[in-house]
Amino acid sequence: MSITDITDNDIVFECPHCTKSLAIDARGAGFTIECPDCKGRVKVPKKSGDTVVVPEETGSPQEMAQALYDSNERIKHLTGTLNEVYDRRKYLEKARTDNLDRFDLIRKEIGLIQSAIDRLCDVLAQIEK
Repeated sequence: MSITDITDNDIVFECPHCTKSLAIDARGAGFTIECPDCKGRVKVPKKSGDTVVVPEETGSPQEMAQALYDSNERIKHLTGTLNEVYDRRKYLEKARTDNLDRFDLIRKEIGLIQSAIDRLCDVLAQIEK
């Protein structure tokens, strides 16, 4: 998120572990997040001047229990999706590292080829003289 992406509805705060400046939508107040830099756990503060509004409980106990069950199922699904994303990221980071190693090897081989071409050009230039 760049400075131009921050809106009036965002909370801007610092990571207490590494002092990185963080911004999150005000709906994230009270959640614990992971700092993208140091990976430390950070509790998102309330937006200054805001009051927390707790929604009223509506519906029967069965409806509330169903809503809670649905929420828990959604959390399980999102946790599974998040784990898949972490696994994919780990795979892609390894592939990136492997490709960097391959590109370095190719660069070295091209350097050897260029050196050989330069030597051939020198030999041909001496023959012409």
